[in-house]
Amino acid sequence: MALVLGPSNALAHTPPATDAGLPNPQDVHVLLVDDEQLSRLVVCNLLRKCEYKVTVVESGAQAIDALQRNKSGTFQLVLTDVMMPEVDGLDILRYVRTNAALAELPVIMMSANEEKDAVFEAIKGGAEEYLIKPVTKKELQNIWRYVWKRASAPQLHRGQSEPDLQLLQGSYGSAVGDDAAATAGTTAAAAQQQQYPAGPSQQRPPQQQELLQSMQ
Repeated sequence: MALVLGPSNALAHTPPATDAGLPNPQDVHVLLVDDEQLSRLVVCNLLRKCEYKVTVVESGAQAIDALQRNKSGTFQLVLTDVMMPEVDGLDILRYVRTNAALAELPVIMMSANEEKDAVFEAIKGGAEEYLIKPVTKKELQNIWRYVWKRASAPQLHRGQSEPDLQLLQGSYGSAVGDDAAATAGTTAAAAQQQQYPAGPSQQRPPQQQELLQSMQ
C-alpha cells in the first residue's frame, strides 16, 4: 500500500532558489521505493525536509502498480533502491524506459553497492544518477533539477540517458574513479547511437563523433 506524504511542516525550510521557469521542490512529487524500513523512513523524512511531496512504497512490485494505477504526470521523479527481492530497481528502470507514457520520467537509483559494474548498468539503462547509501539531504536538495532537464531536453533521453560526467565524478568519483566515469559516458553514448542514429537534424558535436568512431 502506498503512503502519500506532503512536505514536512514542522521542519520546513526555505527551498533552494530556482531560476525563472524552473520548478520548485514543492512542485515535485517523488515516488520513493525501498524495501528496507529504516532506509525508507530516513530518506522519506529527508525528502519532506527538502519540501518534496512523497509517495512511499515498500517493493518494486508496488512501485510498478503505483505507476500503472496513476495517470501519467502524477509523479515527477522516481527514487528507488537498486537491490530488492523479486522486482528490483533495475526492473523498475526498464519498465519506465520502455513505457511510452513514462519514458521521460526521471529515475534516480540508490544503493550501498559501490561496485562500478552496478553503477554502469544503472547509467546505461537510463538512470539520471546513482546515489551511494546512506543518502544525504544535500544530495536530495537538487534532484528536482532532473525534472526540468528531462522536460527541457527530452531528445537527449530517449532510451538511454546521456550522463553528466562531472556530476558522475562528483557524486561517487572516489568509488569508481575518473576512468570508470569516462567509461560510463562512452558506454551510454555508444548505446544511444546504436538505438537512435543521429539524423540530419541531430548531428552530434565533433568530439562525440570522434569518440564514437574510435569505439567501432
